[in-house]
Amino acid sequence: RSVTDKVEKMKRPSPLAEPGLVTLDELIKEHYERVLRHTNGNTSHAAQILGVSRSTVRITCAKYGIQMRRRGVR
Repeated sequence: RSVTDKVEKMKRPSPLAEPGLVTLDELIKEHYERVLRHTNGNTSHAAQILGVSRSTVRITCAKYGIQMRRRGVR
């Protein structure tokens, strides 16, 4: 399997998720978006706040379709 296939599989909602509940994936995506807006898109500062590496921030953003730019999140 390619990396793209694995990322697409991770984006799919769980069939066990109850209606009206926020999934962990949605929560993670929203949290990363908020932190990146707070840091104006500065991945080094966002990584420090999140307690992860810059590469983890980039990988997580790619996984959740978060488009980064220097002045925040698109």
